[in-house]
Amino acid sequence: MPINIITNTEGKLLNFAGQFSSILATNGMASSISGLTQHKIVPESLYVVLDEGSDPLLANPSSTRFSELKTLALKANSVLWVSMRADGANSSSTADMNMVQEVAKWCVDNLPPVRDVIQSATVFQDGTLENMDAQLFNGAVRPKRIGTLNLHSAFAGDNLEFFVMVSSAAAILGTKGQARYNSGNSFEEGFARQQLAAGSKTHFTTIMPALIGGSDADTTGPERRQMLFRQGATIVEFDEVISLVEYALIVGIDPNAIPNDETYNYPFFTDILQTKDATASTDDDAQQAPATLSQKLAAANTPQETYDVVSEAVTTKIRELIAIGLDDLRLDVPLPDLGIDFLVAIEIKNWIGREFEAPLQTNVLDQVQKSDKNHELVQVNGHPKHGFDCCAASEELPILPLLDLDTVLDLYFGAIKHLLTPPELEHMVTLLQRLSEPGGIGRKLHARLMDRFNDPSIDNWLFKPYLETIFTGRNYPVSPFSTFAGSDTLSNFPHRQAERAAIISLAILEFKQKLESGRLEPTVIGGRPQCMYHHGWLFNSFREALPGIDEMRKMPSENYIAVLRRGHLFKVNLIDEQGQHVPFAKLESTFQAILDKVDDDSWVGILTADERDSWAEMRQVFKNLSPENKRYLDMVEGAAFVVSLDDGAPTTPFERMKSWQLNDGFNRWFDKGLKFVVYSNGVSRSIVEHSIIDGITRNGVDEIKLEEYTCQSSPAINERITHIRARYLQETSIIGFTTWECIDFGQEYLQRHKVPAKGIFETMVQLASKYFLGENHPCWSAISMGHAHKGRPEIIQTYTAELKAFCDAADDSSIEAQKRQILLFAAARSHVANVNRVQQGKGYERTMSAMQTVLKEDEQMPAIYNDPTYISMRPHWLMTGSTDLGGSGGGEFGMVLRYPDSVWVQYVVDAASAKFSIVTGRDRTQRFSS
Repeated sequence: MPINIITNTEGKLLNFAGQFSSILATNGMASSISGLTQHKIVPESLYVVLDEGSDPLLANPSSTRFSELKTLALKANSVLWVSMRADGANSSSTADMNMVQEVAKWCVDNLPPVRDVIQSATVFQDGTLENMDAQLFNGAVRPKRIGTLNLHSAFAGDNLEFFVMVSSAAAILGTKGQARYNSGNSFEEGFARQQLAAGSKTHFTTIMPALIGGSDADTTGPERRQMLFRQGATIVEFDEVISLVEYALIVGIDPNAIPNDETYNYPFFTDILQTKDATASTDDDAQQAPATLSQKLAAANTPQETYDVVSEAVTTKIRELIAIGLDDLRLDVPLPDLGIDFLVAIEIKNWIGREFEAPLQTNVLDQVQKSDKNHELVQVNGHPKHGFDCCAASEELPILPLLDLDTVLDLYFGAIKHLLTPPELEHMVTLLQRLSEPGGIGRKLHARLMDRFNDPSIDNWLFKPYLETIFTGRNYPVSPFSTFAGSDTLSNFPHRQAERAAIISLAILEFKQKLESGRLEPTVIGGRPQCMYHHGWLFNSFREALPGIDEMRKMPSENYIAVLRRGHLFKVNLIDEQGQHVPFAKLESTFQAILDKVDDDSWVGILTADERDSWAEMRQVFKNLSPENKRYLDMVEGAAFVVSLDDGAPTTPFERMKSWQLNDGFNRWFDKGLKFVVYSNGVSRSIVEHSIIDGITRNGVDEIKLEEYTCQSSPAINERITHIRARYLQETSIIGFTTWECIDFGQEYLQRHKVPAKGIFETMVQLASKYFLGENHPCWSAISMGHAHKGRPEIIQTYTAELKAFCDAADDSSIEAQKRQILLFAAARSHVANVNRVQQGKGYERTMSAMQTVLKEDEQMPAIYNDPTYISMRPHWLMTGSTDLGGSGGGEFGMVLRYPDSVWVQYVVDAASAKFSIVTGRDRTQRFSS
């Protein structure tokens, strides 16, 4: 059935309509968006009216809007009216009641008697009871309480046969963090029981599904699903919910119809009315029941007895959640070192909160040893105002720690010692001893970093050294070697090129405005809110090429974009003179006019793909050549972001990657912080992950005036362009890309076997690299430190001793399968423990690299940094990574390493699968994935 979404032609409802249309497209349903008067009414279509709800629609029957909707209701067979009230419900219940009565009166005057009412109102706001006031509590409860009472009051009568309320099983499962939501659900159930007990002729039923497939709770990720599963929830599809409603309308739900097979004796079924026979228990049963944890704690008479009870309980719980032997579970080992992943940490946190009534944040578990710090679990943090808006979600400013030099060197040595031959091992010990000599150069360099750490004017000691060491201080081109690309979400209904460009531009503009107004919620990874500092560099920023070390430039906020078409540069405003978003249709027409205008090619943008020192020199030559060229640079460098309109229609993963990064460098401006590319078939890509709104359609078309920025060239510039084009094509033509998906083997399956999913998939990659490269090499992974203020990724050597033991034994048939399984599980846990340690701030590589940046000109570089053994352990052969941000764009990511013989692997673990992106030599990609 065709679906037509009727809404305003601008504003937030239009954006919501676009998201709604995108969801429909993802599920294989086509839809269109239009204003009410702009659409020819087709009776067979479904019309979804999105109403902003501030003006009660039926309160003014003489209005044009009322007349238009009445016409729609009379001509169309199916109309769904959705009131999008921003506050969930009016604060005045009288006003709400008047509105409902107007609806009831209209139904009496225009429709047959109303026999069925289905109430499904919700304002979903998570929160525990102790963290809310009366206003917040009532805001979430009112739609279910007042809304239900108003509907019943308006429609109750002899003609009303059924009153069905769609609620949630969360009220029965007892999710503490949904106290407001659950209160409304409980009211609906109690209301239904009260009406039935009063002998009402109307049949009252409350449908309480636990987890609806495709809902937010289902699609936000495996972590949330697993938490709900452990609470007793199961996935119910929408068609099953509809079937429940139909069943309730026909026969109702009677507890006496449930067989007496102990099914409803599970805790989450105790809300179902039962007979005394079914629930009675004997004295013998009561006597045989084991003591609960609360009873054991109450019976403890000394602190030591209490400690023993807690230790036993925690140990038992951990063994229930991870596959680990009792001998390996020592009480003096920190929890992260056990290889506990985020899902298990969440479960332990929730369990501690329930059993000990000691709520805590998940990241507290990263810092607690079970042996003597249990008291820390119940401490209450203060609420200091640290003054950094980028970390507003953190009560205290999360400072990136600096470890002492001995700890750094011990961590580094522990990460690589199993990879060294005996002579190399002895040599490395000597190098590290020299670096740590009292009064030596290593101590001096580390002391300078410590001075930065203690300097109150420096809020992140590593930020500047990191930036210069890893990025701005390196002379090699920013593309293809410093660019990370990922496909945007692939729509089932491809857009036109200009249409897709307009959708992306308006969506990212809204993201930008949310960010700049402080309305953007922080990303949360592993239970930690991420610092938002770097988000500010997404827009109106560029990397300026300078001799020696580049500079990152943040320009004043502007809401225009730079559009590249065949290398020609255009300025497109996203905000009109009145400060409003440019209408979608006008923006689409602007992009289309640019596509229609340009026929010839300009290669000026390839200059940004040159080596940085060379580009720094040529940039000044270009800028000084004419005022026109300066204006050209100022415009593109000050733009909010760049949109490139490319020829070509990539359809396969390799074609998309080739178009993103492995191309000839045409129609790009690589210095820009944020860039989007849109192809002729509507496929788009971005260098960062962002939300993309699909489905917005055309409206009216205004007159388009293009503002093109031209520039002048010179023989020297043209010669350099020719050189860069040849070098760029040579570098990218030998690189290949492929994707591989592991089906029916994902987070949920591995969780059932009590092993960390990412650890298993990391082990798979290491084993594959052994067969691919002939032997295992050092492998490095980037680990997010974004939870620290201005934190940047740390890298760690992930081929641990446990991974080596498994890879050495994996294909050795003389070793029993059970023994190899034990080695596999130990390898997986070692990877998670390795990552956990780094996320606690116990990294080593970035500190060792930063020490080089504080070396003075008259000082000699420590011998270790130029030593062949140290260099052989550096990133080269293999880099892996796993993102926690989901599989947008089908999980296609790409980054090119500087070594053609290297392998870069990124994997995304979903509930029932894992998706891999692989970059290596073009003739080697398929062999690695097979």
